[in-house]
This record gives sequence, C-alpha cells and structure tokens, in this order.
Amino acid sequence: MCNAAVSMAAAPALLGTPGNESPVYFLQVLLVGADGFTLLGRPLLGKDLVRVEATVIEKTESWPKINMKFRKRKNFKKKKITVSPQTVLRINTVEVAPCLL
Repeated sequence: MCNAAVSMAAAPALLGTPGNESPVYFLQVLLVGADGFTLLGRPLLGKDLVRVEATVIEKTESWPKINMKFRKRKNFKKKKITVSPQTVLRINTVEVAPCLL
C-alpha cells in the first residue's frame, strides 16, 4: 500500500505542515499486512518490527456534523454543528523487520 493516500483525524499541531517534504514516522502501529502475511499487535507492534514513513499532503476540516435535538410541543430545539480537523497523508514506505518475512 505504498503511495496510498490516507485521511486521519488528528490535531493540527501534531503532524508536519503540508508542502514541507520532511517525512513523518509512525512508531505506534496496530496492524500491517500484505498478500502472504498479517501482523497484528497486542496492543501495538513494536517500533523495532515495523516502520511506517508518510508525508503530509493536506490539512483540512471534516464535513460539518449536525446534532439536532427536538421535542414536540415543548418549544425545545437545539442544534450543534461539529467540525473536526483532518490530515491527509501519503504513505511512502512500510518497512517490516527481515526476521519476520
């Protein structure tokens, strides 16, 4: 799944800036798979087993989520609109330790 675009909900300050070509490395990986194998961490795979490198493509906001509450004949209406930040990443490389292959 190299060169795949992945969208994730993240705080804007945690990951790099878009346009900056410095890679982002993920140390906490839950699952890695390919055609012949699947590695599942309990709870996570160690950083000596898997290394994932990504590049930040875009930082944007999600679609507005509308939470509406209404009670009939009570003159009660509440409307809350929630927008959360999202980060779009391009996965450059996924390296698995050679002792596992």
